[in-house]
Amino acid sequence: MFRFVTAIFLLIAFAAQTFSQAVIVLDYYANRTSFAKHCENKAIPRMHCNGKCQMMKKIKEQEKQEQQNQEQKLENKNEVVSSRSFFASLQFHEMVVNTSFNVSSKPAFPDGQPRDIFHPPALV
Repeated sequence: MFRFVTAIFLLIAFAAQTFSQAVIVLDYYANRTSFAKHCENKAIPRMHCNGKCQMMKKIKEQEKQEQQNQEQKLENKNEVVSSRSFFASLQFHEMVVNTSFNVSSKPAFPDGQPRDIFHPPALV
């Protein structure tokens, strides 16, 4: 249950971040009257702005915040110069193993196995 709730929460957070401009546009269509009250182009009714200027301001403000966040992320980025400084080092000890090899004069093929390659019969 905890995993399900966590997954849903992370999915919603990811979607909100990805579709932040769409959320602003949906907010505009849901609250047109409040956007129209704060419209800058009330004096020019032929523009049919109806608060779209305020929506565009919010979108530009959101883009500016995202730009600043990306710059902050780049400033805080740490670079790994060597993999040895990043990963834990492992100590390997040398092991001495005495091995002896027996050389035999027997053929390399097991007994009872054919030694030549099979060729299918040719049609004449």
